[in-house]
Amino acid sequence: MSGRGTRLAGLLALALAAVGAPAAADEPSDAGDGAADFDLSSSAWNGLGTFGSVARSAGLTVKGPDEFRLEELGERDAVLFVHPTRAVEASALTALARRGNAIVVADHVGEAKDALARLGLLRERPGLLEDAERYRDLSFAPIASPTAPGSPLAKDVRGLVTNHPALFTRTGQMSPIFGFPSGETAVAEGRVGRGRIIAISDPSILINRMLELEDNLQFAINLVRELRVAQGAERLVVVTGDARVSGTPPPPDADSHIAQTLARAAHRLDDAADELGEYLITEPAIRAAALAVAAAIAIACVAAPGAPRRAIGQWVAAAPARSPRADLDAIFGRAGDLGRARLSFALPATVVRDNIDRLLAERLCCHAPLSSLSEQDLARRVERELGREAARALARLTPLLAALPARGSAAAPGGPYVSRRGFERLHSAARRFEAAAGAS
Repeated sequence: MSGRGTRLAGLLALALAAVGAPAAADEPSDAGDGAADFDLSSSAWNGLGTFGSVARSAGLTVKGPDEFRLEELGERDAVLFVHPTRAVEASALTALARRGNAIVVADHVGEAKDALARLGLLRERPGLLEDAERYRDLSFAPIASPTAPGSPLAKDVRGLVTNHPALFTRTGQMSPIFGFPSGETAVAEGRVGRGRIIAISDPSILINRMLELEDNLQFAINLVRELRVAQGAERLVVVTGDARVSGTPPPPDADSHIAQTLARAAHRLDDAADELGEYLITEPAIRAAALAVAAAIAIACVAAPGAPRRAIGQWVAAAPARSPRADLDAIFGRAGDLGRARLSFALPATVVRDNIDRLLAERLCCHAPLSSLSEQDLARRVERELGREAARALARLTPLLAALPARGSAAAPGGPYVSRRGFERLHSAARRFEAAAGAS
């Protein structure tokens, strides 16, 4: 039997085990007799109809086109690749993520392997996984346990039932979320620019029959909630099988000629970097490169005029003490130099927000808390970990942070406007929170 036939047989056996033999008469005896695997409109055991319903119930518009162009994607779109049989370009994934899109890649042995490898994820075919717990003692159904219990993706999920899963043996800069006792990963996530990439090594956990398992369903709910709430997606584009993807992702400001030119240049640079990434570097070369980087950092530290006293946004203070010539007007240019009617402090304001996010991540041991936690959950965790005074300071700061634009938009020519007074208010609130949180 071929590898695909073995996998389908495993899926069918797992489907029978999930609900018991009596229900088998209502299902096709093989995937070839019914709907295609991972069909978004299918209610058969191997379709994605249930997942589509979960996504729609979270407020997402769900589309499953046979062909679409990346230029058609808006900043509020998320993309789910499920077992693609056409090549997925790594440069397209990273370009979409940098502009703020959320990307989910659920692939077992499809055409996303090279793209995942260039993101630092090395995928291998399933091994024995001798130490893993199994669903109903089925050898092909190991259970992936949460490896990052604090991740919203793992909330209320005791373990994911998989079926002949591929394994991520390395995750690079991505964070493992679910994995096996021997160290392999089944689900990983990471931030790229303003966006997010989630990688799933076994797409079958999303099919209808597998979502009849309570923990798998909870994971699907967590996944769409993260796309909708944390990432702000409004539409989910589902790419399955041989659906054709073409074109180049649009820049954040599609109306700006300069932004479009820069986006195309960045896309070409991504392609060049991907090509370089295919070459292996030797250990002596790695050591030499590391020494060169360390030397450059040491020189920069010696040459620097001095480290800032405060951890949060001190270098972007509107009028730093003892440095009247280094104020923001000088750093970011006068309004006349920029050819604009008024000077916007949007960019430094987003820098303050990013530093607040970094401080919270360090103190709460949570990845990107401003975007990954709801306002209520964040407030509770801050009060529990940092104290009531810090929670009060954060409550005054949060509305100011929520009103800020994305950093990419703030840096774009003609982008959103933030007044100097508004920035100073934000900066003052950030300093009060920093003091209450005990930052030095």
